[in-house]
Amino acid sequence: MGLGPPILALYRQLKLLGTFEDIDSVVELGSQGVWCPDRRLLLGLFEAFGRPIPSRDELDVYINSSGTGLAASRHLHEKLGFKYDCVDIDGNFGSLTLDINFDAVPPQARGKYGLTTNHGTTEHVLDQRNAFKMIHDFTAPGGLMLHALPFTVHLEHGFFNYQPNLFDALARYNSYQTLGTWVGPDWSLSSLVPWEPRLLEFLTLSAKTTHLLVVLQKAT
Repeated sequence: MGLGPPILALYRQLKLLGTFEDIDSVVELGSQGVWCPDRRLLLGLFEAFGRPIPSRDELDVYINSSGTGLAASRHLHEKLGFKYDCVDIDGNFGSLTLDINFDAVPPQARGKYGLTTNHGTTEHVLDQRNAFKMIHDFTAPGGLMLHALPFTVHLEHGFFNYQPNLFDALARYNSYQTLGTWVGPDWSLSSLVPWEPRLLEFLTLSAKTTHLLVVLQKAT
Protein backbone atom coordinates (compact mmCIF):
# COMPACT_ATOMS: atom_id res chain seq x y z
CA MET A 1 0.00 0.00 0.00
CA GLY A 2 2.90 2.37 0.69
CA LEU A 3 2.97 5.82 2.28
CA GLY A 4 0.33 8.14 0.90
CA PRO A 5 -1.13 11.50 1.92
CA PRO A 6 -2.89 10.33 5.13
CA ILE A 7 0.30 8.85 6.59
CA LEU A 8 2.48 11.79 5.57
CA ALA A 9 -0.03 14.17 7.16
CA LEU A 10 0.01 12.03 10.32
CA TYR A 11 3.83 12.02 10.41
CA ARG A 12 3.75 15.81 10.32
CA GLN A 13 1.16 16.00 13.11
CA LEU A 14 3.02 13.51 15.32
CA LYS A 15 6.25 15.44 14.88
CA LEU A 16 4.60 18.73 15.80
CA LEU A 17 2.99 17.13 18.86
CA GLY A 18 6.34 15.78 20.07
CA THR A 19 5.34 12.13 19.68
CA PHE A 20 8.43 11.45 17.56
CA GLU A 21 10.74 13.13 20.06
CA ASP A 22 13.94 11.08 20.56
CA ILE A 23 12.90 8.56 17.86
CA ASP A 24 15.65 8.39 15.27
CA SER A 25 15.32 4.88 13.80
CA VAL A 26 12.59 3.17 11.80
CA VAL A 27 12.06 -0.31 10.41
CA GLU A 28 9.28 -0.99 7.92
CA LEU A 29 7.59 -4.30 7.26
CA GLY A 30 7.70 -4.45 3.49
CA SER A 31 9.85 -2.32 1.22
CA GLN A 32 7.55 0.65 0.74
CA GLY A 33 7.08 3.41 -1.78
CA VAL A 34 5.84 6.97 -1.29
CA TRP A 35 3.20 8.83 -3.26
CA CYS A 36 1.99 12.34 -2.50
CA PRO A 37 0.43 14.58 -5.17
CA ASP A 38 0.23 17.57 -2.80
CA ARG A 39 3.49 19.54 -2.81
CA ARG A 40 2.31 21.65 0.14
CA LEU A 41 1.98 18.53 2.28
CA LEU A 42 5.55 17.53 1.47
CA LEU A 43 6.87 21.01 2.25
CA GLY A 44 4.99 21.04 5.56
CA LEU A 45 6.41 17.63 6.45
CA PHE A 46 10.03 18.70 5.98
CA GLU A 47 9.40 21.96 7.82
CA ALA A 48 7.88 20.10 10.80
CA PHE A 49 10.96 17.87 11.01
CA GLY A 50 13.27 20.85 10.71
CA ARG A 51 14.97 19.33 7.69
CA PRO A 52 16.23 21.04 4.52
CA ILE A 53 13.61 21.22 1.78
CA PRO A 54 14.69 18.90 -1.06
CA SER A 55 15.09 20.29 -4.52
CA ARG A 56 12.07 20.56 -6.80
CA ASP A 57 13.31 17.59 -8.81
CA GLU A 58 13.58 15.47 -5.65
CA LEU A 59 10.07 16.42 -4.55
CA ASP A 60 8.72 15.67 -8.02
CA VAL A 61 9.75 12.04 -7.52
CA TYR A 62 6.97 11.72 -4.92
CA ILE A 63 4.37 13.49 -7.05
CA ASN A 64 2.59 11.41 -9.65
CA SER A 65 -1.07 11.88 -10.48
CA SER A 66 -1.66 8.19 -11.21
CA GLY A 67 -0.06 6.87 -8.02
CA THR A 68 2.43 4.80 -10.03
CA GLY A 69 6.17 5.10 -10.11
CA LEU A 70 6.49 5.26 -6.31
CA ALA A 71 9.64 6.71 -4.80
CA ALA A 72 11.48 4.62 -2.22
CA SER A 73 10.40 5.15 1.37
CA ARG A 74 14.05 4.81 2.42
CA HIS A 75 14.79 8.06 0.60
CA LEU A 76 12.03 9.96 2.41
CA HIS A 77 12.78 8.60 5.90
CA GLU A 78 16.49 9.33 5.59
CA LYS A 79 15.76 12.86 4.35
CA LEU A 80 13.61 13.32 7.47
CA GLY A 81 16.54 12.24 9.67
CA PHE A 82 15.68 8.62 10.49
CA LYS A 83 18.12 5.73 10.42
CA TYR A 84 16.20 3.37 8.13
CA ASP A 85 15.76 -0.37 7.64
CA CYS A 86 13.02 -2.42 6.03
CA VAL A 87 12.14 -6.10 5.87
CA ASP A 88 11.19 -7.91 2.70
CA ILE A 89 11.88 -11.26 1.13
CA ASP A 90 12.78 -9.66 -2.21
CA GLY A 91 15.71 -7.59 -0.93
CA ASN A 92 14.38 -4.36 -2.49
CA PHE A 93 15.68 -1.00 -1.22
CA GLY A 94 18.45 -2.69 0.77
CA SER A 95 15.96 -4.57 2.93
CA LEU A 96 16.68 -7.17 5.56
CA THR A 97 15.87 -10.35 3.65
CA LEU A 98 13.36 -12.11 5.89
CA ASP A 99 10.12 -13.99 5.20
CA ILE A 100 7.47 -12.36 7.40
CA ASN A 101 5.44 -15.59 7.34
CA PHE A 102 8.15 -17.74 8.88
CA ASP A 103 11.28 -15.97 10.07
CA ALA A 104 12.09 -14.62 13.52
CA VAL A 105 13.68 -11.24 14.13
CA PRO A 106 17.47 -11.72 14.29
CA PRO A 107 18.91 -11.26 17.79
CA GLN A 108 20.93 -8.19 16.73
CA ALA A 109 17.72 -6.44 15.58
CA ARG A 110 15.53 -7.19 18.61
CA GLY A 111 14.35 -4.10 20.43
CA LYS A 112 16.47 -1.95 18.12
CA TYR A 113 13.98 0.49 16.55
CA GLY A 114 12.12 3.47 17.92
CA LEU A 115 9.46 3.18 15.20
CA THR A 116 8.19 0.03 13.50
CA THR A 117 5.74 0.54 10.65
CA ASN A 118 3.21 -1.67 8.94
CA HIS A 119 2.11 0.42 5.96
CA GLY A 120 -0.16 -2.01 4.15
CA THR A 121 2.01 -5.11 4.50
CA THR A 122 0.49 -7.63 6.90
CA GLU A 123 -2.74 -7.99 4.91
CA HIS A 124 -0.60 -9.81 2.32
CA VAL A 125 0.87 -12.23 4.91
CA LEU A 126 -0.86 -15.50 5.81
CA ASP A 127 0.79 -16.01 9.20
CA GLN A 128 -0.62 -13.07 11.13
CA ARG A 129 0.82 -14.22 14.45
CA ASN A 130 4.37 -14.25 13.13
CA ALA A 131 3.91 -10.87 11.43
CA PHE A 132 2.70 -9.14 14.58
CA LYS A 133 5.32 -10.90 16.71
CA MET A 134 7.96 -9.56 14.34
CA ILE A 135 6.61 -6.02 14.84
CA HIS A 136 6.70 -6.55 18.62
CA ASP A 137 10.25 -7.89 18.59
CA PHE A 138 11.69 -5.13 16.39
CA THR A 139 10.32 -2.37 18.63
CA ALA A 140 12.41 -0.91 21.43
CA PRO A 141 10.87 -0.51 24.91
CA GLY A 142 8.99 2.77 24.75
CA GLY A 143 9.05 2.63 20.95
CA LEU A 144 6.11 3.12 18.59
CA MET A 145 4.27 0.76 16.26
CA LEU A 146 2.30 2.36 13.44
CA HIS A 147 -0.21 0.38 11.36
CA ALA A 148 -2.03 1.66 8.26
CA LEU A 149 -4.16 -1.18 6.93
CA PRO A 150 -7.30 -2.01 4.93
CA PHE A 151 -10.43 -1.47 6.99
CA THR A 152 -13.46 -1.98 4.73
CA VAL A 153 -13.86 -3.46 1.25
CA HIS A 154 -10.46 -3.10 -0.55
CA LEU A 155 -11.71 -5.81 -2.89
CA GLU A 156 -8.98 -8.23 -4.02
CA HIS A 157 -6.28 -6.14 -2.36
CA GLY A 158 -4.94 -8.69 0.11
CA PHE A 159 -5.91 -11.65 2.30
CA PHE A 160 -7.23 -9.68 5.29
CA ASN A 161 -9.01 -6.54 6.41
CA TYR A 162 -8.61 -5.34 10.01
CA GLN A 163 -10.91 -4.25 12.82
CA PRO A 164 -10.18 -1.91 15.74
CA ASN A 165 -10.88 -4.67 18.26
CA LEU A 166 -7.78 -6.55 17.07
CA PHE A 167 -5.59 -3.67 18.22
CA ASP A 168 -7.56 -3.37 21.46
CA ALA A 169 -6.67 -7.02 22.13
CA LEU A 170 -3.03 -6.53 21.15
CA ALA A 171 -2.78 -3.64 23.58
CA ARG A 172 -4.49 -5.52 26.39
CA TYR A 173 -2.43 -8.70 26.16
CA ASN A 174 0.93 -7.10 25.36
CA SER A 175 0.77 -4.04 27.65
CA TYR A 176 0.79 -1.61 24.74
CA GLN A 177 -0.56 1.90 25.06
CA THR A 178 -2.80 2.88 22.15
CA LEU A 179 -2.01 6.51 21.31
CA GLY A 180 -4.55 6.85 18.53
CA THR A 181 -6.93 5.00 16.22
CA TRP A 182 -8.17 6.70 13.07
CA VAL A 183 -10.10 5.97 9.90
CA GLY A 184 -8.98 7.38 6.57
CA PRO A 185 -11.89 7.97 4.16
CA ASP A 186 -9.60 7.05 1.26
CA TRP A 187 -5.91 6.18 0.96
CA SER A 188 -5.38 9.10 -1.44
CA LEU A 189 -6.73 11.79 0.92
CA SER A 190 -4.78 13.42 3.74
CA SER A 191 -7.78 13.31 6.11
CA LEU A 192 -7.95 11.02 9.15
CA VAL A 193 -10.94 10.82 11.50
CA PRO A 194 -10.61 9.58 15.12
CA TRP A 195 -12.29 6.19 15.32
CA GLU A 196 -15.53 5.53 17.08
CA PRO A 197 -18.04 2.79 16.16
CA ARG A 198 -20.75 5.24 15.08
CA LEU A 199 -18.59 6.23 12.12
CA LEU A 200 -19.83 3.08 10.39
CA GLU A 201 -23.22 4.78 10.04
CA PHE A 202 -21.63 7.48 7.88
CA LEU A 203 -19.05 5.59 5.80
CA THR A 204 -20.12 4.86 2.24
CA LEU A 205 -19.33 1.34 1.08
CA SER A 206 -18.91 0.37 -2.57
CA ALA A 207 -16.70 -1.84 -4.69
CA LYS A 208 -14.22 1.04 -4.91
CA THR A 209 -14.09 1.80 -1.17
CA THR A 210 -10.57 1.99 0.29
CA HIS A 211 -11.12 3.04 3.91
CA LEU A 212 -7.91 2.91 5.89
CA LEU A 213 -7.52 1.88 9.54
CA VAL A 214 -4.58 3.64 11.20
CA VAL A 215 -3.41 2.69 14.69
CA LEU A 216 -0.47 4.02 16.71
CA GLN A 217 0.66 2.02 19.74
CA LYS A 218 3.49 2.37 22.20
CA ALA A 219 5.45 -0.60 23.56
CA THR A 220 5.61 -0.25 27.34
